[in-house]
Amino acid sequence: MLLPFGRSGPWAKGLLLILALALVLVAGACGEDEEVDNGDGVVTRDPQTPLVIPAGEPIVIGVSAALTGPTESPGRESRNAVMVGIERWKAANGDQIRGHDIEVHAEDDGCYEANVTEFAAKRFLRQKGLVGVIGPMCSEGARVAIPVYADAGVVMISGTLTRTDLT
Repeated sequence: MLLPFGRSGPWAKGLLLILALALVLVAGACGEDEEVDNGDGVVTRDPQTPLVIPAGEPIVIGVSAALTGPTESPGRESRNAVMVGIERWKAANGDQIRGHDIEVHAEDDGCYEANVTEFAAKRFLRQKGLVGVIGPMCSEGARVAIPVYADAGVVMISGTLTRTDLT
């Protein structure tokens, strides 16, 4: 199978492995209760509230990557690697996890533009069905996104950070 991201072999394989781990974590989030919606369509998230996807609703996996600007090419490779990984997972395991469709939602995280990454993280937190985020793509953006996800109790996995204090 020809992958859409060219010759990124080892890097792409690592990202696919991270995706597989994320899908295993997702399986535990499916249940019969519902996410907490405060009435205006905003999902309330915190580390103490269990993540439960309502029956019939999709599981959403976020991809935080640079989709524009000077780091657009590797960002699109990251997004595409997740898409290919999910399609491979579906081919091997079926189209659903515990009766839930799997969707990918990508946000442009600006890579090293921390304020753009923080806004992307906050947009993800408004997404119903979000079970976790793959990314951010760059260490500078991750520095501000990690507390946003942690305060909301959302799992974030990045295979591209280089700062040891973040990995």
